[in-house]
Amino acid sequence: MPSSIIVKFDDNVNLPLSTLEKTFINEAYGDAAYKEIYSRPHRLKFIKQILRNRVQIVKLTQKHLSLNYPKLSEVPVFKSFNKTLKRDVVFNPNNFNPLKYTFSFYSKKSYTYQVDGTNYGIVIKSQYQ
Repeated sequence: MPSSIIVKFDDNVNLPLSTLEKTFINEAYGDAAYKEIYSRPHRLKFIKQILRNRVQIVKLTQKHLSLNYPKLSEVPVFKSFNKTLKRDVVFNPNNFNPLKYTFSFYSKKSYTYQVDGTNYGIVIKSQYQ
């Protein structure tokens, strides 16, 4: 019998979107936001899980900095729906939009990226944790 892996959602995905979360979705998906996200309840739940529970901005220690994590500048911008989307010029941990980048959101493992020129790290947790 094949083993199946179940994606787990936190309870907070049942709460309404915040203004900032709507801004993130609208920025990344542009005119396709309604068709691709808002009108698809299960997909919206995945996006909420990403924004609320699976992306963490952390301060990296010297030990972590020496691990040479991939840099944010190496992650392509997600332009599938919004062709005018641009990379952030200045990193602000309070309003960083992870949906703008092609992170490995659907991977079985977690990833850490370093924000270029800073000691900030972006941790993308596995959806199967």
